Amino acid sequence: MKIWKMMYDQSYESTIYKSNDYYEFFFKNFRGDFIQNYDENIEIETSFKGEKAERGEKCDILSMGVKPILLPKAKDALYEVIKDDVQFIKLKHDKYGECYMLNVIKVLDCLDESKIRYTSSYSIKKYVFKENINYPSIFKITTDGKISNFVTEPFMECVEKNKLKGLACDLIWDSERDI
Repeated sequence: MKIWKMMYDQSYESTIYKSNDYYEFFFKNFRGDFIQNYDENIEIETSFKGEKAERGEKCDILSMGVKPILLPKAKDALYEVIKDDVQFIKLKHDKYGECYMLNVIKVLDCLDESKIRYTSSYSIKKYVFKENINYPSIFKITTDGKISNFVTEPFMECVEKNKLKGLACDLIWDSERDI
């Protein structure tokens, strides 16, 4: 079993809300709970273009902070792998049109607290996951305030198979070897 921390390739694009009205929504939600009511007309725009985006290279997954935003190709490719563990929040990008922010709703208490190592600022330096858990393709953990997203092999295999661009996931745990 391998687990990656979901991260984004900053050489593509990052996004922001077009209206400041949505920042409270963004910060209050996306902690593992299903969002009952939200504005389905939320508009976003590119806030930063990295070197690949500046050269005109397209990606399939954008980011807004630590929140993944799937363009239609990525949503279609990943849907069967993640559908039970996420909520798709529909957004409108001024350049790409309809896209979907992932609200990861699968939260696990899965770290082996006796083996993980912390930095001096109490962030996790070395992740060690419990081995007796059936890990979904995408999830959050209780330990980091339900902020970061983590993915497993089915997710990563789907990303590679479909040649999805925009992620730069970091392998943080492998049950068969020390990282």
